[in-house]
Amino acid sequence: MTKILFILDGDSYLFQEHSDSADQLMKRIQSGAFQLPFNSDPLEVSVINGLVVAGLRHRKRLSDYLTSQQTVVLDYLIQGLTVNQIAVEMTLSPETVKYHIENAKIRLQVSTRNELIACFSREKSERLNDVLNEPDKIKLSNQPL
Repeated sequence: MTKILFILDGDSYLFQEHSDSADQLMKRIQSGAFQLPFNSDPLEVSVINGLVVAGLRHRKRLSDYLTSQQTVVLDYLIQGLTVNQIAVEMTLSPETVKYHIENAKIRLQVSTRNELIACFSREKSERLNDVLNEPDKIKLSNQPL
């Protein structure tokens, strides 16, 4: 069994054991094939005396990359509204709604509207599941789900 030390943002730690070798674990973590704790991304991974040490950082939510207007537009899109319906709801022109959609696609690095909707709705669903599975960690905020 290989021991792994995960260090998140320098202040949270987790020890685990895994049946893979240290080299295999290191490769899997670096390639993204290993499920990391804390909803995180790897910063640096190294092996020290047979112990795998992985420095991690919190993964940003997709909505952190979007403006509030883009987030509202995407919320309407995943509800199934058309561009024209969104424009009426937000008192914007359809061209402005399309502009927000295109900029959201650029920021989230997706090429189609369907990919954009899928990414955003998946994250929204994951956040809702987190809240339902860990009700003691609910924090009140102005952030939309």
